[in-house]
Amino acid sequence: MRALQLDQLQYVANFRGIMYEAPEELIDGDLRTVVTSISKAFAIDKEAAFATFADPQEHVKYFEIIKSTTPLIPMEGVLEANQYYVFEHVQEERLPPRMMLIRYTLNPPNSILKEAIADPFNELDPLADKKKGRVEIDFRDLGRNSTEITCRSTFVTNNGPVFVRGFIDHVWLNFYERLMVETGEISKDDMLTGV
Repeated sequence: MRALQLDQLQYVANFRGIMYEAPEELIDGDLRTVVTSISKAFAIDKEAAFATFADPQEHVKYFEIIKSTTPLIPMEGVLEANQYYVFEHVQEERLPPRMMLIRYTLNPPNSILKEAIADPFNELDPLADKKKGRVEIDFRDLGRNSTEITCRSTFVTNNGPVFVRGFIDHVWLNFYERLMVETGEISKDDMLTGV
């Protein structure tokens, strides 16, 4: 998956009827903050949509960069009853395989909060970017087997090839197109963001 230009991202969003907001990136010294909001109605029941995204192993198929993941891991005494840890194997652009540690907070059936950090145990690698992310996924019942799924993400990292708007938002738009394939709205051959 490669970075797309902002006009390409906007074209895909408009063509697919996806509400897409991409405020200007914030750069503070070596740190870059990329915020994105993306939303669309899908022909899926709210509870089913929530269940799909509450199960990290089930939603791997929607993200090209996620190669594998653990199930939800509870940790009594450390996490709240609705919180879990997950480890993901992530392959971004031409970087070596990386691990993401994610804390899930589940609020069924309305929202999921994912807080992530890349390679948290790799302190000795001077190239480790320690990318941090916060993703909020909200599910709004529109009735008649229709749910609006809204994702808001904030990623903070150093400057690197996969930490720019064009790459991050390409991943998001590809995710939404994969949901459109899953719900029968488009075919795999119709995807504009790659398979």
